[in-house]
Amino acid sequence: MPHILPFRGTFYNKEKLSNLFSVLAPPYDVISPEEQDDLYATDEYNIIRIILGKDYPEDNHAENRYTRAAKYLQTWKREDILIKDSSPSIYVYEQQFNLKLGGMRIRRGFFCLTQLEEFEQGSILPHEHTFSEPIADRYRLLQACLSNFNPVFALYPDEENHLDRYLERARENYPLVDFWDGQGMRHTIWPLRDPAMIKELAESLEKKRVFIADGHHRYETALKFRNQSRESGRYAKGANFFDYTMFYYTNIYSPGLAILPVHRLIKSISQPSFAKFEELLREFFFIEPLTFNYADHSELGGMIGQNLAERQAHSFHSFIVYTGAKRFLLLTLKSDGALNRDEFLAVEPELRKLDLVILHRLIIQRLLPGSHQAANGEMVFYTPSEELAIAKVDSAEFQLAFFVNSVPVKVLMTLAESGLRLPHKSTFFYPKLLSGLVINQME
Repeated sequence: MPHILPFRGTFYNKEKLSNLFSVLAPPYDVISPEEQDDLYATDEYNIIRIILGKDYPEDNHAENRYTRAAKYLQTWKREDILIKDSSPSIYVYEQQFNLKLGGMRIRRGFFCLTQLEEFEQGSILPHEHTFSEPIADRYRLLQACLSNFNPVFALYPDEENHLDRYLERARENYPLVDFWDGQGMRHTIWPLRDPAMIKELAESLEKKRVFIADGHHRYETALKFRNQSRESGRYAKGANFFDYTMFYYTNIYSPGLAILPVHRLIKSISQPSFAKFEELLREFFFIEPLTFNYADHSELGGMIGQNLAERQAHSFHSFIVYTGAKRFLLLTLKSDGALNRDEFLAVEPELRKLDLVILHRLIIQRLLPGSHQAANGEMVFYTPSEELAIAKVDSAEFQLAFFVNSVPVKVLMTLAESGLRLPHKSTFFYPKLLSGLVINQME
């Protein structure tokens, strides 16, 4: 079961900055090139320069975005832009936010270090597949900076809310961080420093299996770094800092836990396939035109989500496809018999009834046959935003948008406990954890 430790977190120095939010950033893998430019311009100390620095034509082995990240880190430490906390702590983090259909919510969790272990040991469970390219990228950054700028986001099961008493105790302390961001979300961090309380919290968590919600690539990167550090003997004898990485934990049963669906947009469909895509769909799906009365795209998210949720409640496998020009089609699988076709032979039976698996096997892979790039995202774009998806189809950047239901959290737990992984980008845990909010400098 997971073994956790407190650590001396590194934080941006509030005394040196007028606006803490201006130096933070989303996770690197959801930042577009345009957003990267905006973050660069927002503040000279924005964490984007470290987590997703720009590439330049003259870059080489000795000078590149990874070496520049390490230089920024050292310079900001020297200038006291980044300062290390005075004593090892577990950091309790509370986010207060509004959900489009769910009203105001509060998600509470905590940052700590977690001892790395192989997935086969069975106490830290993944739920998504990973790709080698992001792991190679994050490995180079970790190797250059010896720091975690984003945590692995993990869930622990605690129906009785026993661990909440430790988190409540931390809230009696003065917060290290407390600010509102540009999206109307409040972020507050309190330190839990009492060794006895930390010990009790750690012992309680060690009795549980935990599930990686977000950060599969970060976890596998940390494993790779640990294994190669052990083999190379690069660090001093007895060093074990590479055995741990930074985690954020929250209760899987918390009412503040929000899982959004991740919709799929596709492009590069050949003209013959695009011309007959409705014919292709009719082989397996009932097709029903939908009419949504909306003044602007911001109203559509709730309408689409409500329509799909109603279908899911009746155990239908349904999607909504947007073809442009305000044309929406509701797709409903005709028969589960389709799940026995050749397309599903390589899919474990427990995964065959997942909407995302059905969408990819019966629709996307048929529209983009034999395309390796489709799986890696070059022809498929992923977003939880209905407004963005519609805008990208209307602008002709993409040809079709497929809207899906979110994956229920209990389904995630069941599949993870069975050792099964979902397709890439199956879940979007909202809100994302900001990069640079807490930094773990390995010691």
